[in-house]
Amino acid sequence: MGISNKLLQKICCPTCNGDLLSDELNMLQCNDCGKLFQIINGIPLFTNEKSAYDNLYNQIDFHKHPFGHNIDYAAWRKGKINKEIVKYLEKGSVLDDGGGYGYLKEFLGKENTYYNMEYSYEILNYDTSHLKSVGKGEELPFKDAIFDNIVSGDVLEHVYNKVKYLEETYRVLKPGGIFILNTPRTEWIESYKKSIWFWIPYLGHVTNRIKYLFRDKINLKTPEGVVDIPSNEVWLRNKLETIGYQIIVQKRTDNHLPGLSNKFWRKFADAFINPEKMGHCVFFVCKKE
Repeated sequence: MGISNKLLQKICCPTCNGDLLSDELNMLQCNDCGKLFQIINGIPLFTNEKSAYDNLYNQIDFHKHPFGHNIDYAAWRKGKINKEIVKYLEKGSVLDDGGGYGYLKEFLGKENTYYNMEYSYEILNYDTSHLKSVGKGEELPFKDAIFDNIVSGDVLEHVYNKVKYLEETYRVLKPGGIFILNTPRTEWIESYKKSIWFWIPYLGHVTNRIKYLFRDKINLKTPEGVVDIPSNEVWLRNKLETIGYQIIVQKRTDNHLPGLSNKFWRKFADAFINPEKMGHCVFFVCKKE
């Protein structure tokens, strides 16, 4: 299967940003530096190595347990965040930068064209969209100023070089384009400590330990190289502004209770936990000036 012309018009060499030429052997070659990139099932691969995330996702059946959670919990949590994201999107192209199995596309209208770039080829097998690529967020394989919107939903915490990742989103976004970022924040436990729900993080921690000791259905082994590091809200805002973004919206999202994922706790969170005060994540809507 060859690469889509629509995708071919947007991609470039991640090493030198040179134009790419497609041949009949399912390969791309950079017109400037000569580097070769493989195409598998219409998906260009801009990384040579199998990532730690491939090794992680190979253990998961995303049809049944997205990211190791039951499907109802995953739809409840990610669904709320995705509904918030699409409120701020402009018409045109949307790059889901680290889009996983492509859940965001289910929330987009006909006015948007969905592109999913992931570090893991393994997880893209679950995405039924057609404009997919494998690459690193710190070295996006896309031309300058080529996307109308970029979304980064629960991705930045898994990136090795956060500043480079953010700089790359700015590079490939069109002037006036929208960048939406949602990522866990370091201060969420402190927010709970200042409320009547101060005990929730401790209960979640104990529950997680019990699940770990008595796990049976899903036994994930985290490969070396997988990172999960939240960001400080103030630090993140400063970095976005330093890069050149105009902050349109900054708030907190995601009232899920870590370690407490069953139906009772989901209803409890929706009834009592205000995400804009105690949300696990910080949410930015940014504009490229």
